[in-house]
Formats: sequence, structure tokens, C-alpha cells
Amino acid sequence: MNVTVRALTTEEARWLTAARLVAIEHAPYLAHALFATRSVAAESLGTFAVDRHWRLYLDPSTLAAWGPQLAGGVLVHEVGHLVRAHAERADALGADRDHERWNVAADAALNDDLIEAGVPLPEGVVTPGGLGLAAGGIEEAYYAALAPRQRPAMPDAASCGSGAGDPSASWELPSDDPTAPGIGPADVSMTRAAGNAGRTRPWPDPPLPGGGCWPRPYGGRSPTPPAATTTPTAGPPAAASRAWSRRPCADRW
Repeated sequence: MNVTVRALTTEEARWLTAARLVAIEHAPYLAHALFATRSVAAESLGTFAVDRHWRLYLDPSTLAAWGPQLAGGVLVHEVGHLVRAHAERADALGADRDHERWNVAADAALNDDLIEAGVPLPEGVVTPGGLGLAAGGIEEAYYAALAPRQRPAMPDAASCGSGAGDPSASWELPSDDPTAPGIGPADVSMTRAAGNAGRTRPWPDPPLPGGGCWPRPYGGRSPTPPAATTTPTAGPPAAASRAWSRRPCADRW
């Protein structure tokens, strides 16, 4: 794939602004993250992608063809990879991880949540149902469940970039590129926290290697906790939910 990365033109920047506003309508909790990413044009990429340094790569032809509504939905998807720390979570699987299988698992979990929230996405996106898996799972669970024979073919153009946990593509800019500098660790932490603040469900979160939990952004769902003494009809009673959330992360799965 011969991708040319350059600065956005004034017209392309206007298209991106329109798409960002649509994205914020669907996911207001991601407003800070949507405007924190450094955006560049990536001619012939055929899609959008993000790298580990929070740079957003946009194929101008695809941006124009999708229009603000669909492009806005894809922006929510791409920024979702960054806010959900898909690159760091992929690293936690180890050096011998299957990048392609992680790509599919991450997309399935993310798209599952976005479709449920009514976010428009292109036809044919990866979903748990399309993989023969139950809805409502997390990325690591889907990764473990996907045997190599089950994963769909993922052409290079479908890669969401190193920001989603893929290897760094040849078209990604160097980390210290002065024309489009990435954002630093402190800003990443703050932006990721802003994307999760006020949107975390009172349910258990996916465990992190070594302890602790990844936050679940709004729209994300975690497995149902053990039944309380009284079966709730619309979520667990407040007391049961608080007691559940206080248990160690490793015990909540």
C-alpha cells in the first residue's frame, strides 16, 4: 500500500470539523479526546486510523465519500481505540500475541457498544454476532475465544493502526515528527480520564495484568455479577452494587 501522509487542506479540515461535531453528538464524553488527536491526511489509506501517539490518519477521499454522519461514527470508533487503551492492552498480552486476532477482538467489542448506542458505522463492520460470539463481552475475552480459523481476513487497509494495538505501519509518522507531534503521556492520561469520567458503569471492569482494572467507557458492558438475594429487574440494588464494586478486581470475574 502506497500511502502519502501530509497536512490537511483547509477544505479537508472543515470536513473533519463537521465530522467531529457529529461524533460529539453521539459521544459527548469523548469531546476532549476527539479534539486532542493530531489529524493528518493519509492519501490512499482507504479508511481512518490512529497511532500510539494519538495521531489520527484520514484518507481525504474516504472522508468526503462518507460525509459528516458516517465519518463522525468512524471517528468515535477510532478515538474509542485510544480511550480504551487498546495498544497498551495488546502489549499486556505479550510479545507473541496475534495482532490480527487482537484487531478483530478489539473491533468487535468496540463496535458492539457503538451499534447499541446508535452510532452509525460502515456496513460490514466486525461484530460479536458476526464472529459467532455473544454480545456484551470485552476485548480480552473475545481474543481468547477467537480461534485462528474463526477470524475474518483483515486486509492491510482495514488496520486501525498502532493506536489500536496493531504493529506500527510503514505510513505512520515517527514519534518525534515535528510536523504532527503526538501528545505526551501526561496529556494521554488526562484525555483518557476525561473520556471515562462520569461514564463508567457500576459493574466490574476487565482485569489488568498485575492487578487493577481497565475502566469501561459509557456504552461498554461488563458481565453480570453474581445474583443478589433479591433478583433485580433493572440492575443491582445500590447496596449490592457498591458491595460488588469493592471486591478485588480479580474476584469480580
